[in-house]
Amino acid sequence: MMGAMPLRRHPALLALLTLLALASSSCGKRYVDFSVTNNTAIELHAVEINYPGGSFGTTKLAPGQTFHYHFKSLQNGKLKLGFEGPGHKWISSDGPAWSQGHGGNIQTTIDADSRVRWETTGG
Repeated sequence: MMGAMPLRRHPALLALLTLLALASSSCGKRYVDFSVTNNTAIELHAVEINYPGGSFGTTKLAPGQTFHYHFKSLQNGKLKLGFEGPGHKWISSDGPAWSQGHGGNIQTTIDADSRVRWETTGG
Protein backbone atom coordinates (compact mmCIF):
# COMPACT_ATOMS: atom_id res chain seq x y z
CA MET A 1 0.00 0.00 0.00
CA MET A 2 1.29 3.40 -0.96
CA GLY A 3 1.14 6.10 1.71
CA ALA A 4 1.11 9.86 1.29
CA MET A 5 4.54 11.25 0.56
CA PRO A 6 5.61 14.48 2.23
CA LEU A 7 6.01 17.46 -0.13
CA ARG A 8 9.64 17.84 0.86
CA ARG A 9 10.35 14.69 -1.17
CA HIS A 10 8.94 16.39 -4.28
CA PRO A 11 10.81 19.69 -4.64
CA ALA A 12 9.37 20.40 -8.11
CA LEU A 13 5.80 20.03 -6.83
CA LEU A 14 6.59 22.19 -3.81
CA ALA A 15 8.10 24.88 -6.06
CA LEU A 16 5.03 24.82 -8.34
CA LEU A 17 2.65 25.17 -5.39
CA THR A 18 4.72 28.07 -4.02
CA LEU A 19 4.63 29.87 -7.38
CA LEU A 20 0.88 29.39 -7.67
CA ALA A 21 0.36 30.79 -4.17
CA LEU A 22 2.51 33.83 -4.95
CA ALA A 23 0.73 34.45 -8.26
CA SER A 24 -2.71 34.29 -6.69
CA SER A 25 -1.71 36.56 -3.81
CA SER A 26 -0.52 39.29 -6.20
CA CYS A 27 -3.69 39.39 -8.32
CA GLY A 28 -5.03 42.91 -8.54
CA LYS A 29 -1.73 44.44 -7.43
CA ARG A 30 -0.50 45.72 -10.78
CA TYR A 31 2.29 48.22 -10.35
CA VAL A 32 4.19 50.48 -12.73
CA ASP A 33 7.98 50.58 -12.75
CA PHE A 34 8.97 54.07 -13.89
CA SER A 35 12.39 55.45 -14.73
CA VAL A 36 13.63 58.77 -16.08
CA THR A 37 17.17 59.20 -17.40
CA ASN A 38 18.97 62.52 -17.83
CA ASN A 39 20.96 62.34 -21.09
CA THR A 40 21.78 66.05 -21.02
CA ALA A 41 25.08 67.66 -20.07
CA ILE A 42 23.55 69.61 -17.17
CA GLU A 43 21.88 68.82 -13.88
CA LEU A 44 18.09 69.02 -14.06
CA HIS A 45 16.07 70.32 -11.12
CA ALA A 46 12.55 69.82 -9.73
CA VAL A 47 11.87 66.71 -11.81
CA GLU A 48 8.18 65.91 -11.32
CA ILE A 49 6.10 63.06 -12.69
CA ASN A 50 2.30 63.22 -12.54
CA TYR A 51 0.34 60.03 -13.04
CA PRO A 52 -3.38 59.28 -12.70
CA GLY A 53 -4.05 59.64 -8.98
CA GLY A 54 -0.70 60.96 -7.77
CA SER A 55 2.73 62.43 -8.36
CA PHE A 56 6.36 61.93 -7.35
CA GLY A 57 9.72 63.38 -8.20
CA THR A 58 13.24 64.28 -7.24
CA THR A 59 14.90 67.61 -6.50
CA LYS A 60 17.73 67.03 -8.97
CA LEU A 61 18.90 64.60 -11.62
CA ALA A 62 22.59 64.68 -12.56
CA PRO A 63 23.81 64.11 -16.13
CA GLY A 64 23.67 60.40 -16.91
CA GLN A 65 21.66 59.62 -13.76
CA THR A 66 18.46 57.54 -13.76
CA PHE A 67 15.70 57.98 -11.20
CA HIS A 68 13.45 54.97 -10.50
CA TYR A 69 10.02 54.86 -8.89
CA HIS A 70 7.36 52.20 -8.37
CA PHE A 71 3.68 53.18 -8.20
CA LYS A 72 0.14 51.94 -8.62
CA SER A 73 -2.11 53.84 -11.01
CA LEU A 74 -5.25 54.77 -9.07
CA GLN A 75 -7.22 56.46 -11.88
CA ASN A 76 -7.40 56.75 -15.66
CA GLY A 77 -5.47 59.59 -17.28
CA LYS A 78 -2.29 60.82 -18.92
CA LEU A 79 1.22 60.79 -17.55
CA LYS A 80 3.15 64.04 -17.51
CA LEU A 81 6.79 64.87 -16.85
CA GLY A 82 8.06 68.33 -15.93
CA PHE A 83 11.49 69.64 -14.98
CA GLU A 84 13.61 72.77 -14.76
CA GLY A 85 16.01 72.68 -17.67
CA PRO A 86 18.66 75.00 -19.12
CA GLY A 87 18.33 78.66 -18.10
CA HIS A 88 15.87 77.72 -15.33
CA LYS A 89 13.20 77.21 -18.00
CA TRP A 90 10.28 74.93 -17.06
CA ILE A 91 9.87 72.13 -19.59
CA SER A 92 6.99 69.65 -19.64
CA SER A 93 6.07 66.66 -21.72
CA ASP A 94 2.77 64.81 -21.97
CA GLY A 95 3.15 61.07 -21.83
CA PRO A 96 0.91 58.18 -22.70
CA ALA A 97 -2.54 57.55 -21.26
CA TRP A 98 -2.56 55.05 -18.40
CA SER A 99 -5.49 53.12 -16.95
CA GLN A 100 -6.39 52.43 -13.35
CA GLY A 101 -4.87 49.21 -12.06
CA HIS A 102 -2.73 48.54 -15.12
CA GLY A 103 0.90 47.64 -14.62
CA GLY A 104 3.97 47.77 -16.80
CA ASN A 105 7.20 49.63 -17.40
CA ILE A 106 7.68 53.25 -18.38
CA GLN A 107 11.11 54.50 -19.39
CA THR A 108 11.61 58.16 -20.17
CA THR A 109 14.77 59.76 -21.47
CA ILE A 110 15.54 63.47 -21.57
CA ASP A 111 17.95 64.18 -24.41
CA ALA A 112 20.46 67.00 -24.99
CA ASP A 113 17.78 69.29 -26.48
CA SER A 114 15.51 68.68 -23.43
CA ARG A 115 13.20 66.53 -25.55
CA VAL A 116 11.51 63.68 -23.70
CA ARG A 117 11.18 60.21 -25.19
CA TRP A 118 8.59 57.85 -23.64
CA GLU A 119 8.80 54.07 -23.96
CA THR A 120 6.13 51.88 -22.39
CA THR A 121 5.34 48.20 -22.04
CA GLY A 122 2.09 47.10 -20.47
CA GLY A 123 -0.65 49.52 -19.60
